[in-house]
Amino acid sequence: MADEDKGFALRRRVASLLLSDTCNRIFFTCGAASVPPGSYSNVALALLSAPSKAKGKGDDRPISVKIEKQPKGADASYAQKENLLSFSDSAFDKGLMNQHKVVHEATHAIFDYQKSPFSIDQEAAAFVAGGMYLARELDKVKKGVRTDDPNDIGGMLMVQSVVIGIELWESNSNVVSVKQMALIKDLIKKYPPYGGDYFDPDRIKNDGFRPPFAFRWPRKK
Repeated sequence: MADEDKGFALRRRVASLLLSDTCNRIFFTCGAASVPPGSYSNVALALLSAPSKAKGKGDDRPISVKIEKQPKGADASYAQKENLLSFSDSAFDKGLMNQHKVVHEATHAIFDYQKSPFSIDQEAAAFVAGGMYLARELDKVKKGVRTDDPNDIGGMLMVQSVVIGIELWESNSNVVSVKQMALIKDLIKKYPPYGGDYFDPDRIKNDGFRPPFAFRWPRKK
């Protein structure tokens, strides 16, 4: 698929995400910054009406999407001058951990639409908005209403570990249940960095702990 086609497909999926029930429930005030009801639907409609390359800034403000390398330390961004949401790859909307970043950047588009000068209050509000999305969607995971892409093992592992953490806090418990243990262990075993002989007793006896992402310790003699 050509890059322009990938961008078009991503733009439609991001618009669909912003039209979701969760996003439509996000509205709040954060200092001098305000996210009114229906704001994310406005961004979604601007995305759906955008040409392949958004132009200008006037009252009719289409927003486009671009797949490109991001600044150091970021994997998504919003460019005010170009009315452009950009992401590091064509599947960036997949998985809860990426989706809350989409909401964060879309919040900047909301403030741009309001034509309000950028401020630290807006940045704080963008983080809060992403957090609100994350909290509600995590609750859906906890209730079994939401299931993510089964191929995104790393994302599922992160989400399920947070869900288990929330359950421990809410129950004032200090014991991970048998059901929770089975779930998290199954995901760990499927996660590529922990594949092969990583948990094999003989390997552990010879090598001990080794960082799965970094390097393999030399075997002890």
